[in-house]
Amino acid sequence: MGTDRAAPATADFSVELPVRWADCDPARVVFYPNYFAYFEDALRAFVEHRGTSWTRLMEGQGLFFPRVEAQARYLAPASYDDRIRVSLRVQEVTRKILTMGWVMRRCHDERVVAEGHVKFAVIRPEPGATGDPRAIEVPPEVAAIFGGGESATGRGQ
Repeated sequence: MGTDRAAPATADFSVELPVRWADCDPARVVFYPNYFAYFEDALRAFVEHRGTSWTRLMEGQGLFFPRVEAQARYLAPASYDDRIRVSLRVQEVTRKILTMGWVMRRCHDERVVAEGHVKFAVIRPEPGATGDPRAIEVPPEVAAIFGGGESATGRGQ
């Protein structure tokens, strides 16, 4: 029994961001958790580019998107005053999980500084429910944002 999965998006989405002083440690190198903040900035821009916003999804549809796995490899430093390009790719849309891959490059020399992925679930908490919320099947409108269309929901986790 295999899993039905949507084909990943065929094109990367990229956004350029400045490395701010507040993002760096005393050596002027980006503090490692801030790479995930850059990822989140790029993901927000991706969702907006696709015609919606996290606010509309959360408030309008009552959805939340907890991150359930995050992985990064740090390959070269990014420093204060650099500009970085964050490229996102939808790696996988399964029945209940969305996986976004990312690569960050310094703009001035195109060197990869970090890469990784983030998996997130979709939940719709029930009013008055107690206990931990459970992931729901990825709604078709969410699958469409991530390039999966209505065929994105399948049998896999």
